[in-house]
Order: sequence, then structure tokens, then C-alpha cells
Amino acid sequence: MGPLSTAASVTLLVLAAAGWAKVRDPAPLGAALFSLGWRVPRLAVQMLGLSELFLAAIGIVSAAPVVLVGVSMMHGAFAVLNVRMISSDNGASCGCFGPRAAAPSWVGVVMNLVSAAVLATAGLTDVAPIRPDGATSWVQISLSVVLAWVVVSMHTTGSDLAASLRRLRVRRDWSTPVPIATRGR
Repeated sequence: MGPLSTAASVTLLVLAAAGWAKVRDPAPLGAALFSLGWRVPRLAVQMLGLSELFLAAIGIVSAAPVVLVGVSMMHGAFAVLNVRMISSDNGASCGCFGPRAAAPSWVGVVMNLVSAAVLATAGLTDVAPIRPDGATSWVQISLSVVLAWVVVSMHTTGSDLAASLRRLRVRRDWSTPVPIATRGR
């Protein structure tokens, strides 16, 4: 399992996490799409989540090039959706990871484009994310899971941290104390 197959595994595991979040709680993505003027039923969002889970599992287990390239195109569509949400500037969460999803950001756009490139490259070069024949070690699988957790954290907590830092940078008058009741809000 080389760097490309590890990156593909991480990308597919992140897709599975996003899919699971949509199945568990479709409301955040539904609200995000509603903020763009699209009324999407709860069941449709849950079906999208199930399809993400299914495609991630198929991509990991079979490593079928058509699945990897197809999921790559999904990530491209996610990037376009993020750009549209950024340009609408309505402050809605992107809904990617359920209630933990942060507002759409350029970090999310770049991460989706990198994910798309990784999966397209893996699919076109026939690199299996996790080899079903047992050639993939538990260390490599564990590394993929940990890295996927880091990527999900960047999508959720990292975006919140960046927004908090921007708010700090906007505050010009540092000599005025902030009342304790408003700290962290």
C-alpha cells in the first residue's frame, strides 16, 4: 500500500463518514441546500448518504476503477457546491458531516478537489486503496483510519477554528476587555 493507495483509502473513509452523518441526520445538508433555493426531501438526503456509504465500501473492497473515477466526479461536484455556497454567503453549514459540519470554506473546496484528483488518479492507474487479498497490513489500514479522522476534523473543527481566528483578527481594539459572558461566542 503506497502513498496513492493510502490517500485513496483515506478519501473513501472520509466519504463513508460523510455518508453516515447524512444518514443519521439529514437536516444540516437539507438546510444547506434549502439556503441555495433547493428543496430536497429528508429521504433524498439520507439516500445520498447511503449511496456515499455504498460507494465508499465498494471502492475500498473492490477498487473498481469505474467506482473510483465516479466518486472522484462526486468530489468535484461537492467542490462546485461549496463554491456556490461560499458565493451565496448565507452563513449556512455545508452539511457534509451532519451537525458537526462547519460553514463552507475554501479549505473544503481544495480538500474536495484534492480528493477528486487522488481518486481519479487511483482509478486511472488501477491502484487499489485496500487490497482484498490480505496484502494490506493492519498498520496501513490503521494509518488510513487515523488520517481519515484527521481530514474529517479539518473539515469540521478546523473550519470552526479558522472562523474564530478570523473574528479575532477583525477585532481592532485590544485594549477594551471582553466581558466574560461573551467570550467564546
